[in-house]
Amino acid sequence: MTMVESLESEGVVCRILFDATPQSPPTVSITLGQGLPKAEKFDWVIQKTTELGVSDIAPLITDRVIPHLSGSHLARKVDRWQKLAREACKQSGRARVPHVHPPTPVEAFLASCQSAELKLVLWEREETRLLRTVLASSAAVASVAVVVGPEGGLTPQEVACGQAYGFL
Repeated sequence: MTMVESLESEGVVCRILFDATPQSPPTVSITLGQGLPKAEKFDWVIQKTTELGVSDIAPLITDRVIPHLSGSHLARKVDRWQKLAREACKQSGRARVPHVHPPTPVEAFLASCQSAELKLVLWEREETRLLRTVLASSAAVASVAVVVGPEGGLTPQEVACGQAYGFL
């Protein structure tokens, strides 16, 4: 950040106040599929995951999603979400603004993430495979896809669908 100190006939004299170099892009590309929560909670999800360095954010339409968006209201909502991501990126000094996708059916999201090196479904009813165990046993990866359910969680059928697409 600079401040103009004086204007002279030969040019402008500025003083450097501080270096505002943005953070370097993360080494791991994270794609988040988040079940649409109620009310404006998705705004918070966008802000916080942007600050953490997520690359792509896809609001998911799952069996237990309550909000229903359509038509021009949907387009305005997606534009607003992208603006929130840009603002969170600026505020946190991130070098890359994540892309916020329009609401997507969960199975379409699962199918679109096949190139991810690590694919995870975070499910509160998992009893045998702990997240820390999965992460500890995984080699270093360049891309991760993560699915998180809405309030009420994912259904067992949605989790099974994720497993069919190679998600752990």
